[in-house]
Amino acid sequence: MLSGGRGELGIGAGAFWDAIATAGGPRRSAPQAMAALEEAIALIRGTWDVSRRTVHFEGEYYQAGGLRTGPAPAHDVEFWVDAYGPRMLSLTGRVADGWLPSQSFRPPETLADGQARIDETAAAAGRDPAAVRRLYNVTPSDDPAWPAWPAQLTVEHGISTFILPSDNPDIIRRFGEEVAPAVRELVHAERSSRARGGPGAGSGLGLVLVPSPARGQGPGPSRPAPEHPRPPPPRPPLLSSSSRRSRCRCPWHWRTSPRCSHGPTTS
Repeated sequence: MLSGGRGELGIGAGAFWDAIATAGGPRRSAPQAMAALEEAIALIRGTWDVSRRTVHFEGEYYQAGGLRTGPAPAHDVEFWVDAYGPRMLSLTGRVADGWLPSQSFRPPETLADGQARIDETAAAAGRDPAAVRRLYNVTPSDDPAWPAWPAQLTVEHGISTFILPSDNPDIIRRFGEEVAPAVRELVHAERSSRARGGPGAGSGLGLVLVPSPARGQGPGPSRPAPEHPRPPPPRPPLLSSSSRRSRCRCPWHWRTSPRCSHGPTTS
């Protein structure tokens, strides 16, 4: 309500259990945390449903005996789940409105496996897999070619929202004024090209996904980006804006390490 309908809810099962316990919260195992998350999503949705006066909920971890509903959000708030393992990906496909992994934990070349798991479990639950928005937490770059790889993730993997946490006004300004429009132009050009000549014809992006190297090894061989069967997302890419740190200029390896064989570093 305070944002006029501009807020969504990013949520996870919890990971920093020492901090949670210090704050008085419960320490849970991974299966317990996932079960509690699924209950929490159902209960929160119930409290926002003002078509009924009260919520009665009896779960293993959460209970509500006649909790009054409301106030209603200004819009249907989406639940964006930070998921990595197979069981959390399955939960995302069953009940979530969006998948929100972070590039530092799930590099671009690993997205396809997670996408497939979400699609399968969504379909098994009777949901349209396209109803689960695909998002990505990424780190900004000084590379002039930066817009090209979010554009490819949009076209090839259906990523429709890119989130870049930052309190740096210059980064936010550049992203909003330069990067976001460039991404949209690239996506539009690529889709128009494919519509005229078929999938991949006349590709204006000309990129490949580069697998992240194992620790202590050099970069792996390049491979073509796979064609993903998901239809284009119904919404245009949303881009919101990490402090500048020493990082590789390779578009797939935004690491804090100052060394990478893919190119010079920036600081």
